[in-house]
Amino acid sequence: MSNAPPAQALVALLGAALLGGCSEYGIVAPKDTPTPPPADTGYVPEVDYAAEEVPVDEIPAAEAPLENIQASFNAILQYNRFGAEVGRCDLEIAFFVAEDGDGTGGGEGRSITMPTEPGTCAYTWFDPEEEVAAGAINLRGTLPAGDAVTLTDDAPIALDAVADDHGNVTYLLEDCRRETFPFTRRFDASAPGVEGGIPAFTLPSAVGVGPDVTRVLPEDDALDREVLPVPLDEPLVWEWALDGDAPETSEGGMTRSEMFVLRNNRRADNFVLEAIACLPAELGRVEVPVELLSQLTPDPGDDSTYAAGQVDVYWTGGAVVTAWGSLAKVQTLVSLSGELRLER
Repeated sequence: MSNAPPAQALVALLGAALLGGCSEYGIVAPKDTPTPPPADTGYVPEVDYAAEEVPVDEIPAAEAPLENIQASFNAILQYNRFGAEVGRCDLEIAFFVAEDGDGTGGGEGRSITMPTEPGTCAYTWFDPEEEVAAGAINLRGTLPAGDAVTLTDDAPIALDAVADDHGNVTYLLEDCRRETFPFTRRFDASAPGVEGGIPAFTLPSAVGVGPDVTRVLPEDDALDREVLPVPLDEPLVWEWALDGDAPETSEGGMTRSEMFVLRNNRRADNFVLEAIACLPAELGRVEVPVELLSQLTPDPGDDSTYAAGQVDVYWTGGAVVTAWGSLAKVQTLVSLSGELRLER
C-alpha cells in the first residue's frame, strides 16, 4: 500500500455531456499499487477566460521577494466519448506569489467526497437547488518570465505568453492536440526573464510528461450508440492501460496516482446531482460496488439527466528549487471519460 498522503478532493475538469469511442495505439499493462491522487480543490464549473497574446512589457508585474515565487507546470489531456475525442489539451506553466494560492483559478465550487484508502468508494449527494459560483480551470500566473518559456529536448517546444482579461499571464502551447502532446518526454525548462518579473533561468531535466492512456474496459461491443448502459444492480468495472512509461526528471521518478469519478448530472445545465468517487485497489482497474451504484437515481425517462464516468491518471514530479523560488508542481493528467445510461 502506498505511503502517499491521503487525497481529500479532486478537481472535476469536465462539465459537458461525455460521449463514446476508442483510441488505437499500443498499451502497457498496469502494475503495482495505486497512490491517492494529489489533493486539489474539488469540483469547479468550467469557465474559460478570454485570452490573447500580448507583449510581455504590457503585462503588469507583481512585487514579490524572489524566494516567495513558485511555478506550476501542467500537462493535461482529456478524452471524451471513451477516447474518440479530445475535450481539453493544455501544456502550460505559470509563475505566481506563493501566498496568493497555487496558481489556479476558480470559485468555491462543490467538493465531491473522495476516498482515501485504495479499493474504497464514496457517495456524494448535492442539493439540486444549490447555486454554485463559476471558476476557471487553467493556471493563472501573476508574474511574467519573458515572451516564452522553452521546453528543450531533441525537439524543443515553445510555450508562448498569453494574458487573460484579468491581467493573469500563462505560458501555453498554442497548437495543443493529441498529435503534438509530448507524452513520455523529459525537458529542460528555460526563459529569458523580464525586469519586474522572473529573472532568466534554465532548469535541466526539470519537467516530465507522463504516458498516454487507453481504454481496455468497457469494450466497444458494450457501448450503445456511444453510451454505456449501466445496470444499477451489477458492479461497474472499468480498465485502462498506459502507452509507455513516465520519464525521470532531475528530482527522480514521477509518481503515478489514479481516481475514478461517476457523476449523475442534470442535462439542462450540467449540474452534478450525485457522484461516486473510487480510489482503485490496483492501478488500471476500478470496480464500483452495487451498494453504491444502487444509491444513484436513473433518468426519469425524459432524458433530463445523464451520467458520466471519468478516470484520471496523474503523474507527479518532485519540486525543483530555483534562484527565484521553486517549480513547485510538475504534473501530468490524462483523463478518459464517457457517457453512461443508468438503468434499473
